[in-house]
Amino acid sequence: MVTVASYIVGLLLTASGILKMTDLKGFRRIVAFYGILPRWLLTPAAYALPFVETGTGLALLVMPQKFYPSLVAEIILLNAVAFLVVGLVKKKKMDNCGCFGTSFKIPLSWWEVAEDLLWISINTYILVSVW
Repeated sequence: MVTVASYIVGLLLTASGILKMTDLKGFRRIVAFYGILPRWLLTPAAYALPFVETGTGLALLVMPQKFYPSLVAEIILLNAVAFLVVGLVKKKKMDNCGCFGTSFKIPLSWWEVAEDLLWISINTYILVSVW
């Protein structure tokens, strides 16, 4: 079951990271719109995240040892939820939450928070199982 969960989360992160890489400037604009990161951190964080996501996803897919990749995945997913919640609390009107970069326009909504919480629960299962 851990293997299946690792593949599912790994595919999600790999796809999400690759889609964000296709338009780094566009993804940076989305991250900036949330208004959370300080200006000096915005570009490095927005440009690095897609590569970290992709690497983490690939590690979950191919590495026999799952603890560290799933730990990084947990941090990525928790940060995603934090951004979504802050955006919603600030009543940001966004037709694209940035979850898959600029490739798919998924509106910022509580549904996206619920979806990310589901991903976190699957990833937490991996973490707890391989601890």
